Amino acid sequence: MYQVFAGNHDRKNTPVWFDIPAADLPAAQVAVKADGGTILPATVVVNGDQARVTFVIDHLACGEAFRFELVPCDCAPENKAEINGNQVDLTVGGKYFSKYYFGDDLAKPYMGPFYEKYGKQMTRLNFTIKEHPHHRSLWVSHGDIDGVDNWNERPEHGYIINQGIDGVVSSPAYCEFTAHNVWTKHDKTTKQCDEVTTYRIYNTSDEVRVMDVTIRLVASYGAFTLGKTKEAGPIAVRMNDELVVGKTGRFETPDGINEDEIWMKRAPWCDYCGTAEGHRCGITIMDCPDNFGYPTYWHSRNYGLMAPNNSFIPEPRRIEAGDEAKWTFRVVIHNGDTRSAEISERYADFVAMPLVADRDQDEVKVLWPVDPERAKIPFKLPEDLNGWPEIPVWQKDVRAFVEKVKELGLMPERK
Repeated sequence: MYQVFAGNHDRKNTPVWFDIPAADLPAAQVAVKADGGTILPATVVVNGDQARVTFVIDHLACGEAFRFELVPCDCAPENKAEINGNQVDLTVGGKYFSKYYFGDDLAKPYMGPFYEKYGKQMTRLNFTIKEHPHHRSLWVSHGDIDGVDNWNERPEHGYIINQGIDGVVSSPAYCEFTAHNVWTKHDKTTKQCDEVTTYRIYNTSDEVRVMDVTIRLVASYGAFTLGKTKEAGPIAVRMNDELVVGKTGRFETPDGINEDEIWMKRAPWCDYCGTAEGHRCGITIMDCPDNFGYPTYWHSRNYGLMAPNNSFIPEPRRIEAGDEAKWTFRVVIHNGDTRSAEISERYADFVAMPLVADRDQDEVKVLWPVDPERAKIPFKLPEDLNGWPEIPVWQKDVRAFVEKVKELGLMPERK
């Protein structure tokens, strides 16, 4: 019997995963069966003698817990990633989500557009507009890699050229794929680095979609330098025009609102929201604590751009031959504004995921997170198993928790 603990936050549409010996799986495909009989779809990935089980918690209140077991389940995948020509079509919960386009008619790939739950478009995708025409929904790029600009698309700009799509997963808990791109100079043949980006979209409710993006820039062709530039993400989003500041929109971080308080200030997340044909909705980009320069600076603008950027204020970053620069971000596409969508709580889901334990009578083995400071907590739980044990003070605040775990060198690897 297993158990998951909400901890100090309300959990809604929260991805959860944990590792167990593959031999403990009751079948190749399983589901999570909670007390009371509720079935939650799960995805299993076996790596050697270990298995990672991933599922999504619909709702679990602060301080509560529930027991569950893994049961055999031949669940049809409602979440699909399908390659169709020069794009990957994405379905979440049986509904169209978006696409990743990698055709060679454009200077770089993009993902989008994104829609809120009533079908209104949230991100801009306009191929005739003259104002920042290179801003296409969501994209990955950088404005200065050894002096080459593949963010803007001015004369002599660089290119990001797709080399293939692999790691395509259609499953009950999420869909996923990995894009392999090469970054080149303007001639399209002089290679600067390889990009390997994995997109995973979880099976959440219509009112919020959760996507984890892991980006790797690999120095496969010799060392390269990420220069000082505001035109950098490495990930960026452009909001649809009706959602921008001055019309229906605003954007905020934990410390500020709109461009005059946020631009090139540091924050762990930024949320841009507005009204799309009467429906309040927004998009959040969350910075992962194990990213370089966390918390990131923000290149976010009133006209609709939002991008984490640690390449403008800090010094240039050199990546030696054979090494890589790596980032993980969580993108949350939601209905409601920053407050009603509880973005600060959703950030806690990202950096302080619920604790999962293997409970055998009075013996408890923590399976996630891999953090001895949390794992050694004495589990003196009441009979109803809904309690949450006393925890160190430093864990009661998300930022303090992150800093403490980083200090101890215990930040678990995200895969």
